[in-house]
Formats: sequence, C-alpha cells, structure tokens
Amino acid sequence: MKKSIVSFLFLALLFAACGEKKAPNSETPSGTEPDLGIVIGEKVGLITPANCTREGVLAAYGTDAKVDSIYIIDGMFGEGVVIFPDNPRRRLEVYWDAEFDPKRPAYIRIDGDSSGVSDWKTADGIAIGTPMTEVQKLNGKAFDVSGFGWDFGGFATDWKGGKFNSSLLLRFEPKAADGAPKVSGEGVFASDNPDMVAAKPVVSRLEFRFLADEKLPDCVTALVKADKVDGKMSVFKMAVKGVDHYWLQSGAAAYDGIEFIYDANCKEVCKTGGMRMPMDCMKAYEAGKWELVWEEK
Repeated sequence: MKKSIVSFLFLALLFAACGEKKAPNSETPSGTEPDLGIVIGEKVGLITPANCTREGVLAAYGTDAKVDSIYIIDGMFGEGVVIFPDNPRRRLEVYWDAEFDPKRPAYIRIDGDSSGVSDWKTADGIAIGTPMTEVQKLNGKAFDVSGFGWDFGGFATDWKGGKFNSSLLLRFEPKAADGAPKVSGEGVFASDNPDMVAAKPVVSRLEFRFLADEKLPDCVTALVKADKVDGKMSVFKMAVKGVDHYWLQSGAAAYDGIEFIYDANCKEVCKTGGMRMPMDCMKAYEAGKWELVWEEK
C-alpha cells in the first residue's frame, strides 16, 4: 500500500527531519535583495531542513509568502505556499503531501516567468535555461531522461550514481528548431544519446527536496539493502504499543510485489502485496500514522 506523492512519479525523495519550531519573521526588508541562492539538499533561499514545514516557511518569508492553490500535475491542484507571488521571475512554489510526509515539502518548484526566465540559481550554476550538456558535466556522468511530449516528459529520472540525487529534480525541454521527434514519447533516453544531444534540451523547471535520513537500526539498514527490488527505497515508521515498526517500501514492489514491515529487532510483523494489507495488520496500524523517516538518495 504505497503512500502516494503527487510530485513526479520517479522521485524518491530530505536530510535531517524538519523542525516544527517557527522561524522568526524575516521577510526581505524594503530596498534589499532577497536570498535567491540554492544549495541542493541544504537550502532554497530561506528554506532549510530546519524550517521547511508549512508554518516554518510562512514564518521565514512573512509578507513575501501567501497560501495559494498550486498546480500539481495532470490537472490536479493543491494548497501550498507561494513565495514572491507578485514577481514571476522570483516566484517559488512549495507543496506538502500530508499523506506522504507532512513535515518536508513534496517539492519546492521553480518554473520562471512566462518567457522561462528566473532569478534563482543553484550554487552549481543550474538555472532555468541551463543546457542539458552542462548539467551532465556537473553530474559527472550521463543520466536518464523521460521522452518529451507527454505529461511526464523531459524529467531527469535517474542520475545514475553521479553527483546529483533525489534532492534535485529537473525538467528539460528541447530547443532545436526541428524539435525532438526521436526522443519523444514514454521511453527513457540517456542524456548523451546523440538524438537527445541534437534536440538541444535546456532546463525548464527545477524542483528540490530535503531527503528524510533518520538513523535506522543496523538490522533494518541491512534489510533495506537486501529488500530493494525496483525504484527508490523508502522507510516509514510507526510506534505500536511502544515498539517502533518499520515499513520498507520499494518502487514497483508496492504494486506488484511484496513489501515487509519489521519491528525494531527486525522480526517480520506483517507483509503486504499488490497494494493490499492484511486485515490484522490494518487493525494494528489504524490508530496511528506512518512517518517517512528514511529515503534512498
């Protein structure tokens, strides 16, 4: 029974857990330039793992932030927080999927203005308009990209063990005059594929996350490594009668395979299959709430 997250399907998503304590009101004073710097996995402007709850973001930005409806994907909208709502070049959208993780944003998104221009830039130099070839250099190796021309088209889906990880999600669009017919559709293509290079893709969207990275019991860590089937592994935790239970969730296994729940001593207490949880397990967990505590980078 996979927890849903409405940000892009290939994400796996935050370093330390986000604190609940409100930051002081620190909106940009009149006449000064705001912090538009990004350190991937560490900060996006004033947003950090320590203040990235909804309350923390609103407190950090004060009058530069407002609660608003945000487009998610595939015709769906949800309530989030918009930073600099009246300045398209500085607009930043923050969305939380409470069913997945109420503390850390599902994504912090930058799309730029109507002409695709934004003032935000990462410490690596990635911004709206950065060529895919430059991103590949920064990553240190080629990475995978979904084909162009559909709802999930143009997203980096796997950094292939390079410098970047699930803290960063980029979407690209082709800029070649003849488009990208040979690298379009629901396939996956390498960034160094000659047809992909010929399409001259550039960054059209940036999304950032802070990955959950709680220290797991050693035996659970070993089980995570052994249980990985497909996709990015995530671990959820819930206390049951004072004992922590860990639910190991791994990509496609949530839909067509078996997932396991263990106690802190790594004794198997439940297993799920095909998005179904046995009735006795459902009863054991219905009074609590699963918390995302660890994600594979």
